[in-house]
Amino acid sequence: MGSPMERFPGYGQMLKKNKPFLETLTREFQSPGKYRGVQLLHADDSACSKVLPENADYSCLSQDGGGAAVTLDGLGIANVFAPSRVTMVSGQTIRAFPKTKIEEIFRGGVLIDGPGVQTMIELGLGSLCGCKKLRRAGRLDSFGPISAEELFHPKFGGAPRRYQSLFFGIGNMPVFYDFELMPETESVCALTEPDGQRSKGSAAVFENHLGGKVYMLAFDFREVDSGAFFSPLRVGQMHHALEFLSGGEPDLLVSQNGGHMIPVRRDCDGFTLLGAFNLCLDPWTWEKFRFAFKKPVTEVYRLNEEGIWTEVEYESSFDGRCADLLLHQQVDFQFPLILKVT
Repeated sequence: MGSPMERFPGYGQMLKKNKPFLETLTREFQSPGKYRGVQLLHADDSACSKVLPENADYSCLSQDGGGAAVTLDGLGIANVFAPSRVTMVSGQTIRAFPKTKIEEIFRGGVLIDGPGVQTMIELGLGSLCGCKKLRRAGRLDSFGPISAEELFHPKFGGAPRRYQSLFFGIGNMPVFYDFELMPETESVCALTEPDGQRSKGSAAVFENHLGGKVYMLAFDFREVDSGAFFSPLRVGQMHHALEFLSGGEPDLLVSQNGGHMIPVRRDCDGFTLLGAFNLCLDPWTWEKFRFAFKKPVTEVYRLNEEGIWTEVEYESSFDGRCADLLLHQQVDFQFPLILKVT
């Protein structure tokens, strides 16, 4: 399987150049520890419980939740397939769990997308996420003339007439889910018409009778991985959402001055590893990490190209539950930012 390395000498040259870095990276991340982030749901038998559309092919049996990882990564939200204080519910994977497990999940923080909410309603559990029913689901451009999305809730980075783009490209509009919300559910943002009038709600928050917190989005998280969705305003909105869901103790939120990334956190004995991979052609010039921590940050080291940990300058603050770490490091797509924090 595959192709002989000699046919692609560039790969070999790249691996040779970065070998010291990769060897240290591998060794450090294999240290005993635990990855931290929003939990992605997984069930080995999820295909057995899926409801398939007409003319479904074999690929429709695949698990839904993993696709949301790409969107969470792009928003600077670390994610893992392991228990966490916040769970991402996307698609139909939640069907594979018994009611007792679903209730356990919804006692914590839950980030849920449109098809996830639809599935909960079909299971008779819409009240756990603050929704009565699904009015209609369809491509975004089928809901009439929509000009933008207004993020108006002040607790989630919003203000009146604060708009963000919803243009995903002609022929590439995601499915939008129009839900009827329960009276207690609070709207965060809404689609707007060309005259600025609010139309359909696009995100909402809810606290259920189990004590859990829910943040709903009316999009399919597997379909919004285009550049338009990852605006600075959207990143801020979703970071506020994670603050709300985690009770002010997010596992890892990463902000920077451009585009897609892959964030990662691993807690080891005596230190924490933080990483951010730049997936864009434009280099970053600053990076901010916010993460739940037990004490103020005292030392920060970056893994350089020679595979050596070097101390770097940083600004840090600590609020008793979370550390904020600001760096001004040049980070391009060829060389990720890997930090060791104590």
